[in-house]
Amino acid sequence: MPQRFTGHHLRGNALLGAFTDAQMQSLLPHLELLPLHKDQVIFRPNERNDYIWFPRAGMISIVIDEEDGGASEVATVGREGMTGLAPVLGSSTSIFSAVVQIPGEGWRLGLTRFNALIDEHPDV
Repeated sequence: MPQRFTGHHLRGNALLGAFTDAQMQSLLPHLELLPLHKDQVIFRPNERNDYIWFPRAGMISIVIDEEDGGASEVATVGREGMTGLAPVLGSSTSIFSAVVQIPGEGWRLGLTRFNALIDEHPDV
């Protein structure tokens, strides 16, 4: 079951740690702390993604599929970053997939709420 936070003891992710108190108050009711399991697919290419992920522990690999059926890792995201931004940047889908490489846990935030945060706090 997802863990929701009602207090200020959040953080654990460098980007979330950089948000102001006002920004965090907007997010707190909507953040879920979920386990990240090895090989768990966070999103696939050309499929709609409804969540932004902020890893707290573990690592998510950003992978691009190759024409020969293989795949190449193009980036990694750990507790310093976030993933799932393609829809925020104007694309309804991503050309990449995101797969958990090292298990851990991460904060999940609905894309609708993240977009509302940007509207409320343009400095985000």
